[in-house]
Amino acid sequence: MQDRHIPLLGASNMRDLGGVPLSEGHPIRRGLVFRSASLSSLTAADHGQLRALNLTTIVDLRSRSEQRDQPSRLPAGLTVIAPGDGGIGAQPGITRNRRPHTEDEAITMMRQGYESYPDRMATAIAALFEAIAQAPKAPVLFHCTAGKDRTGFVAAVLLKALGADDADIMADYLATNELWDRKSARMSFLPKPAQEAIFQARAEYLHAALDTVTNRFGSVEDYLLSACTVSSKTIDSARDVLVG
Repeated sequence: MQDRHIPLLGASNMRDLGGVPLSEGHPIRRGLVFRSASLSSLTAADHGQLRALNLTTIVDLRSRSEQRDQPSRLPAGLTVIAPGDGGIGAQPGITRNRRPHTEDEAITMMRQGYESYPDRMATAIAALFEAIAQAPKAPVLFHCTAGKDRTGFVAAVLLKALGADDADIMADYLATNELWDRKSARMSFLPKPAQEAIFQARAEYLHAALDTVTNRFGSVEDYLLSACTVSSKTIDSARDVLVG
């Protein structure tokens, strides 16, 4: 993972999905698709690093309210695709009047949130596949706020569609626990065990989302075709771009 991690001053949890091994023996090509946390605090030095990666497209997975309240600070010239997700934030179960008081309540809330991702993230996933397929020499970065939950699910769907092994998909997801800088996370109004259950990437959360995909659609590819309305041609084109 360390060779895929890209340290930035104003953002965390950024890494290249290139290098992830695939079942057919070829790893994902490096330097073409990246994932990260929020880009709202990037520095001038970070801009230089992003330019060095030749990034052309950002797919912002955040809700419209998050995009408005924490606008990204990007170098000039990038195309930003920001479909939003119906105005729902990262943890739809949390409000000041409805909050988890225990670890178990927080786990239940997180599982329910992940189970909603196949519906909530379908439009953004379609946008990501289109961006990858239409610009084979134009690297793409996708992100949410922490780069953990929504980004983790979207990355898992992409990796699964490309033929990555379940263990490697989970390893990429859990790497957030080492790479995400929590300094910007604000959950101090919750008890510590509940905070930890929300802040951590846990295997059971991703399983909840992917099991929902399997139970409802049969496979990730069928999910892409039916729920995300990604065409077979686009899926094949994205594979051709990313698979060495």
